[in-house]
Amino acid sequence: MQIITQPVARNADPGRDLEIVMALAQALDVQPETPGKRITARISLLDTGGA
Repeated sequence: MQIITQPVARNADPGRDLEIVMALAQALDVQPETPGKRITARISLLDTGGA
């Protein structure tokens, strides 16, 4: 029998914080907030015919 565990949040990796989002997003906006930041990413949900 295989035991399935719930995902666990990890500490942020400062070297890769937005790498995946930046690779996928057509637009990215980062606004400083207290505390932290607000991130808005525009990601197309339509097939653009790319590879």
